[in-house]
Amino acid sequence: MTDVIIDYEVEDRIGTLTLSRPPVNAMRYEDLGALADFLSELPRGEELSVVFETAGEKTFMAGHDVNEFLDYDLEEEPAHTETYLSLLDTVYEFPLPIIAAVDGPAVGAGCILPSLCDIRVASPDAHFAVTEINVGVIGGLGPMKRVFPDGIARRMAYTGDSVSAERAYEVGMVEELADDPTAAAQAIAADIAAKSPDAVRAAKESAIEGQPEWPVEEYAQEREYNAKLRAGENAEEAAAAFLENRDPEFEY
Repeated sequence: MTDVIIDYEVEDRIGTLTLSRPPVNAMRYEDLGALADFLSELPRGEELSVVFETAGEKTFMAGHDVNEFLDYDLEEEPAHTETYLSLLDTVYEFPLPIIAAVDGPAVGAGCILPSLCDIRVASPDAHFAVTEINVGVIGGLGPMKRVFPDGIARRMAYTGDSVSAERAYEVGMVEELADDPTAAAQAIAADIAAKSPDAVRAAKESAIEGQPEWPVEEYAQEREYNAKLRAGENAEEAAAAFLENRDPEFEY
């Protein structure tokens, strides 16, 4: 049973989606599935855009809950792949503009989900990273190449290094830096809310149709690699070392 808290409110034609799983919003597959179900079943009301934020003062989203990898059942990999892909598809093809308000570290899924939103606003102390490599698996290269230059995306995937909000703004991944990213995102949403609802919905539909198809095959291949990696001792050692805050001892 998921313990992620999903709150959604609509005011002045602006939807605000708040995600919370204390203490650092680290998600498990069932939490990601709950978010996918929530978004896909969300009734369409008067809102013309959605502001996506997370609760908590220090971390936007700390990625995947690494504890789940320690007792990982490889037989569940196909179901997990379907869950994650469903969430990415739902965000990518959501019929209204989504504005991500990123405050604090955005790691793993916390980096990938904003990359699929329409607009990203970040606080100066935010940073972006895909750190799957640190726990012995891979992830995030495809989505990162959508919003970062190719070399930066590859470096993130190969090293787990983070990109500062300022650097993300310089290269166009972040559209605006703001001390209060939620307030800035709400201001953008208010601008959208003042436009013709028919035109806004048509603009979003046109944006979806005009961009490349979501790279399902690339993601599926990535998951195949991860299934093999998780079956090996090095991935188990990497995850254990991460949780124990020590250097891993790999087999070469």
